[in-house]
This record gives sequence, structure tokens and C-alpha cells, in this order.
Amino acid sequence: MAKNNFSDESLKIIEKILNLHEEKKNQISILKDLLSSQEQGLKGLSELEFILDQFKDKQLESVKLEFDLSLARGLHYYTGMIIEVKAPDAVKIGSIGDEGRYAYDTASYSEKEIRRFARAGFYFAQRRKGKLVSADKANVMESYKLWRSVTEEMSAEFPEINYASMYADNCAYQMIKRPKDFDVIMGCNFLGDILSDLAAIISGGLGMLPSACLCDAHGEPVKGIYEPVHGSAPDIAGQNIANPVGMILSVAMMFEYSIGMPELAKEIERSVEVALGKDIRTPDLGGDSSTQAVTDSIIAEILNR
Repeated sequence: MAKNNFSDESLKIIEKILNLHEEKKNQISILKDLLSSQEQGLKGLSELEFILDQFKDKQLESVKLEFDLSLARGLHYYTGMIIEVKAPDAVKIGSIGDEGRYAYDTASYSEKEIRRFARAGFYFAQRRKGKLVSADKANVMESYKLWRSVTEEMSAEFPEINYASMYADNCAYQMIKRPKDFDVIMGCNFLGDILSDLAAIISGGLGMLPSACLCDAHGEPVKGIYEPVHGSAPDIAGQNIANPVGMILSVAMMFEYSIGMPELAKEIERSVEVALGKDIRTPDLGGDSSTQAVTDSIIAEILNR
């Protein structure tokens, strides 16, 4: 267990703040343990030392505390916190000078987690074109330094894969500049959200992209949740103009990864290409066809094969 980075005075202040919140007693107890132990990516909490030190000799009047405790694999992870304290001179924790409230987030990965993600990335690269890029910010954050170190170590286990590590900002730039050079891109959830939306624009729009959340990644069919990247598009519900391609391609992914029928998946994908090649497209792609018309056209192509 790592030693905490707080002074005894600061820990007393933290305890005083937390004890004011009797209605959150259970969560407060968990949070106090985390604050004291500095476990699970809590290195950033040491940044509060300077702010808390301002209150060691002050009488606190009221406290506002906001924090997020996420439950993952049966363990509690502290992911964010805002503290605002009113003292007689109106100084607030969360404020340094006139800068307003103070907030931060933590990012933490274990080597085991990264290896699990990376193995899935290499697996998908093997199934496709043998190319894999891992996007990170190893030039800025410690968690990404570990990410890069582990993924590059693992690349030696897959010599047949053309592997490269790239800083996420450069990856985005190169995706726009030379999209055909990319195939499988691996990254954390935060960077993946950004790069996947960028990939959608290269493909024609969010309505074009399928997605899958898989329980595992190996050669056998696995359980998964499938949906278009854009979700349910509630802003255009009932207008018969939503692009159905992302949903239809999500079904194709389901046949490939969960049902074990990759040939049918390829038939669906080819049918989508043929329909689009006939300029049967929804308004988001510059066409004038309805959701139903595009769907019917793709189904007709599947049945004609």
C-alpha cells in the first residue's frame, strides 16, 4: 500500500469535511479509506494539499462536497471530486485566488487491463488486414506511458501484425491526411470516443458506422451488444429519414462475432455497398431516399444473392 501524500493537518481537515455529510456515511467511509490509502490511481489527490493547508487554522461554516465513486469488478474507484467550503472570511476549497471552483479526474490502468485490451486489438488486426495502431498520450500522462510500454511489449508476440504507437493528436491528423493507411485503431475509452467520431466523418457520417461491445475477443462466438454508433437518434425519430446503414451493419457484426456466421455478415456488407452504389441514400448522405426505402433496397440485395 502506497503511503499517502497528505500532511496530518490536511487529513484532519478532510475528515472534518467528510464527517459533516452524515447522510452519505457509507460512501464517506469508503472515500476516507481511499484518501488515506492512495490506492487505485489517487496520486492526483496530492494536488489538494496546498488548498487544504489554507484551512488548517480556520473554523468551517458550511461544506459542499461532490464526488464520484464508481463500482468496477466489485471494487470502489474514486474518479472525481469537488469540495467547496465556506469559512468566516469566505475563502473556498476549490478556489485559489479568483480562479473559481477546482475539479480534476484520474486515469488509471493496470498492466493486466492493458494486456486484455491489447490482446483484443491484435486479435481484430489478425482477422482483418494485419495492421494495428495504438493511440495514446504517453508524452503527457503516466497512465499512457504504461499503456504504450505494455502494448509495445505485446507487439513482439504478434510479429505478423504491422504495429505502431501514435500520439492521439497525431493519429487524428494522420487519419484525415491518409485514411486508407489505417485499419484497426486501439485506444482507451476517452480517446476512442473522439477517434471513432472522426472515423465516422471519413466514412460519410455517424449513420454509417456499426458498433459492438463484446464480452471477449477470441476465435469463438461471444456475447455482445450491437448498435449504431449514433445510438437511437431521438431528434429525428418518426420522420423516416434516419440512416439505417449503421444498424444494418451492426446486425452484420452480430452474425460475425456472436452467431458465428461470417459469410452472411459479408453478404450483408456487400449488399449495403451495392445499394449505396445505386445512389439509394438518406438525406444525411446527400440523397432523398427514406429510411424504409434504403432498408428495403438492402434487404432486396441480400435476398437476390
